[in-house]
Amino acid sequence: MTLLNKQLKDIVSDHPASLAILEKYQLDFCCSGTQTLQEAVGSMDKAKELESLLLQQFRTHKYGHLPQEKDEKEFKTLTTPEMVDYIINRFHEKIRYEEPIIKHLANNLESTHSDRKTEFKKLNKLIDAMFHDLIHHIDDEEKDLFKKLHNFEELKEHDKKEVLHLVKEHKETYDQMMEIRKLTNDYTPKDSDCWTEDRLYKYLKELHTDTDVHVQLENYILYPKVTVKHVEKEQEQI
Repeated sequence: MTLLNKQLKDIVSDHPASLAILEKYQLDFCCSGTQTLQEAVGSMDKAKELESLLLQQFRTHKYGHLPQEKDEKEFKTLTTPEMVDYIINRFHEKIRYEEPIIKHLANNLESTHSDRKTEFKKLNKLIDAMFHDLIHHIDDEEKDLFKKLHNFEELKEHDKKEVLHLVKEHKETYDQMMEIRKLTNDYTPKDSDCWTEDRLYKYLKELHTDTDVHVQLENYILYPKVTVKHVEKEQEQI
């Protein structure tokens, strides 16, 4: 596999984790994304050195395949531990993987588009705040509640209060995403020639869609299931 004659935008599209390395080398994959790796670097020796770093990263930084999508009807047939595993693998791990990618794209937009500095600075700030809260939310969820559900532990009264708190945080995340959606005009790029803006908005739109499904499964299927009945009753049926 060679990257020397591959355009920067295609490298980032195929391997989003390459963003950090390209930024470190101060390569503009935004408005100069049609340049090949060799053209962008200039020196063949330096281009080969960078290619080697990128290929090494591709081998070590991979996000596994998403589990097969389940609709609400299929999700309802799962046991509680299976529901928890599905939510973690389908939604939580994807959020963790894409967070640095989306942040890199947002930072790049702010730093390269001086004509829209105020707009992209506000967008960057909203994205940072959203991910700060979202990562904290899924970490807390997995550390305590999901662990208990996976082990068929009966939820105590304070656990049920925690569920209500998590539902409240879902609403806060939704509000943050709606603010981002409004600022980006429903995730529609103003500059059709800017690859970075187009790619960022696609990531944000997909995250919004995923989160709608994610919250729906938790708020209306998983959480009611485990707070209305004792989970050990389910264990006896397995």
